[in-house]
Amino acid sequence: MATVISARRRRRPRPRLVLPGMLLATLTGALAFAECPSQLDRVVPDDGIRAQLLVDGLQVPLTTAGPTLTPELVDRPAIMAWLDAIPVTYGAEVLRLIRVSGGTACRWTDLYNHLRAVSTLEGIEYYSASRGYHRTLYHQSYAIAGAEDRTRLPDPVAGSVPERSTLYMLQEDSTFGSNVYQTDFRFDGTAITMQVRNLTTMWWSILPLVDPGNFRSVVSVTPTDQGLLFYAAAGIHTISIGGVRERSERSLRNRLDALERWVRAHLS
Repeated sequence: MATVISARRRRRPRPRLVLPGMLLATLTGALAFAECPSQLDRVVPDDGIRAQLLVDGLQVPLTTAGPTLTPELVDRPAIMAWLDAIPVTYGAEVLRLIRVSGGTACRWTDLYNHLRAVSTLEGIEYYSASRGYHRTLYHQSYAIAGAEDRTRLPDPVAGSVPERSTLYMLQEDSTFGSNVYQTDFRFDGTAITMQVRNLTTMWWSILPLVDPGNFRSVVSVTPTDQGLLFYAAAGIHTISIGGVRERSERSLRNRLDALERWVRAHLS
């Protein structure tokens, strides 16, 4: 009998190794990280778009048809779903390549901390299409304790980059006044993406123009073998005012340009 039991034990199949979800995600992220910097022709596979990108970048309207310049990133479906969540009345997309002397290093923590240093947005300027001159974009910009708690906090500083994180901020905008925003950060091992939506009504003078959640923007930075790929998009769902679409879209593009200069200044 003892011999039979021993034989059965030898024939018992070996247990399969099942990785916990968090560990599997970590290993997946590590594999993606090992490929950094990305090859530009992989994240921008369209030859025509890539040719324009290498010259001076691209700017196009963002419409209800959805984004058209989103790079081929791991998080591309999430970025597109985020922008598609509202029917866009006015919107814009920008795709640029920021050349970096000596090549693009994958300094993830440095990039992440810069994107969360929202107080450094105070005072940046953009070209106002309606006024025809440069003006301050944000008079105030700082992190706050929460969606309902406007206690001012210093810019957060991290020692590593998590896969997901959230930051609340208050910004006083030259056009839309003072508003609270939720900023969600995503890291997929090849790009850092920040997604912003308004939590308060955005006013244009005395007109409540944008309801909570109806302003959405995205900034994504991807180190590539040709430089830092910068993608940004912004969309607003609001009433359509006749005769101002082109001007509104141009103003949104100019705001995205200001964000690109903000990132570029950090790298210089």
